Amino acid sequence: MATCGVPRSLWEVGVGTGIVAQVLQNDGYHVVAVEPGRSGAAQTAESGVPSIASTLEELRLPAGSIPAIGLFDVIEHLEDPGRLLEECRRVLDPAGQLVVTVPAYSWLWSNADDLAGHWRRYTTGSLIAEVEDSGFDVRDCSYRMAPFLPLWFYRPARHKRCDTTTR
Repeated sequence: MATCGVPRSLWEVGVGTGIVAQVLQNDGYHVVAVEPGRSGAAQTAESGVPSIASTLEELRLPAGSIPAIGLFDVIEHLEDPGRLLEECRRVLDPAGQLVVTVPAYSWLWSNADDLAGHWRRYTTGSLIAEVEDSGFDVRDCSYRMAPFLPLWFYRPARHKRCDTTTR
């Protein structure tokens, strides 16, 4: 996994079951996982990633205390992502970095989004606006998975049931 200039120590907020945190840790990152769901935090901890069962806001961390935060497929689950983004800005070191991934293109909305509890999908413009409204300067925003989109359209019909599964 390329570092893209992200500090080697980061907090992953909304870690779920810890899959991304495990990959980051295996790639040499020092990861602290924050997950409000106790079962997800426990599963992440069992994989060897230090985990906290809490929300970032409930931790009441000192301002400027974290070098980097990853929100990997998190903010689309929140009715008001601005609150979390503002807390991220507060606890990030002034030179810190926020890395965000989200599902793209509302026209790709499917039953899987409903089952996963998504509130929205994003375009680069809507994601930039959301992040900048919370006080961040956006350095890069692009559709990283866009090259794989044609494969989605050409998958065999027998795999259509996979559209309704969650991660």
